[in-house]
Amino acid sequence: MAVAAGTRSSSWRKRVKQGALILLSAATLVAGYALSFAPPADARRRGNLFPGLRREGVRGPMRWSIYLLGALCALALFAIMTLTFFDVGGRKLLSHSIPGSLELTELLMVVVIFASLPLVSNRGEHVVFDSLDSVWPEWVLKLQNVLVHLLCAACMLGLAKLMWQTGSQFLETGETTAQLKILKAPFIYGMSLLCGITGVLHLGLMIKPPAALQEGEGVAL
Repeated sequence: MAVAAGTRSSSWRKRVKQGALILLSAATLVAGYALSFAPPADARRRGNLFPGLRREGVRGPMRWSIYLLGALCALALFAIMTLTFFDVGGRKLLSHSIPGSLELTELLMVVVIFASLPLVSNRGEHVVFDSLDSVWPEWVLKLQNVLVHLLCAACMLGLAKLMWQTGSQFLETGETTAQLKILKAPFIYGMSLLCGITGVLHLGLMIKPPAALQEGEGVAL
């Protein structure tokens, strides 16, 4: 009896420690997530909560499209964080995980990746190699800009076409995920649409001067 009681007490203390660690991790994630959306103090004083869009002169439907895609990415990321928190917490504390959590995480990652693709392309935040840009003449930089965006546009539009065809096939066959039986076709169609938008965006960026591209916030190698 004493051994059994000691084992239960040790198991309970272990679960309490695990729960405290999970709560601390969740609080850290939520705090970091909230702070990442906090605008600078000077922007708040000016009433401009999105200084990047105003600086870039983004107006009209394009502005709201950026808002929508950004909100979609943020919600998907928050859903992944929440799902992971409850899945790990339930498995550690209650010995029960959320059914289909892996499938949901995979689908949400699709949303994050493809919804952010037009945003990254629009702001020029892809990884670039620009070590030789300072030695090339202006006409070479312009030609390089046209060729790079033309290639990106061709790839994106080609992927959009292939994904649309795949989505149609999945819709006809009723292809679903293995555990939760969620239809895959809507996600494939969404991937196709966002790739198409990114391709059209790269066609527009072909005429953007190299000087404007150098002001982006992308990672340079």
